Amino acid sequence: MKKMVSGILVGLMLFVGTSAFAESISKLIGAKVQGIYELEKNGKALGEAVIINGKAYAPVRAVSEAAGVGLTIEGKKIKMTDITVNETGDYVLGPDALKLANEKSKLSASVGNKKSLLTAAFSTLKMYEDSLAADAARETPIPGYADGLKANIIKTQAEITKLQQEIATSETDMENLQSQIDAMKP
Repeated sequence: MKKMVSGILVGLMLFVGTSAFAESISKLIGAKVQGIYELEKNGKALGEAVIINGKAYAPVRAVSEAAGVGLTIEGKKIKMTDITVNETGDYVLGPDALKLANEKSKLSASVGNKKSLLTAAFSTLKMYEDSLAADAARETPIPGYADGLKANIIKTQAEITKLQQEIATSETDMENLQSQIDAMKP
């Protein structure tokens, strides 16, 4: 939540009222610094902010990094993105990408559960097929037993087909979500 609020504040500082902001920047030249404040996050010093004419001016890169927002400078534009890279080089997801990642994670758990059910269904099918073969090998098969086994085999095969289709659909959905997440990376 703090990252989002910080990101919004940084975004507002950069993008709202550009012409008024540009005008106020030109007024800063030669203006008296009224105070210097330490800028910190969770007790870690990030830099200093100055107070000029009652407004705080802080280093954009320090604020964006603290907010978990990516920052690039292209020409005379400062661009911010929701996704950043942490100290270890891993991507940290912004709010939209995080929602997609959570959805992908839920799908992944569902696929794992369905794969377990699929494994159990294959074991059950093998048991029915072995029982049917054993019954057929008897001198006197048990009356009606083979019919019940055949019905269970058909039912289990339908369940296997359904699970395989659901798994394939979920895996395709997961790939699509990952593509969307990757497209959000800077």
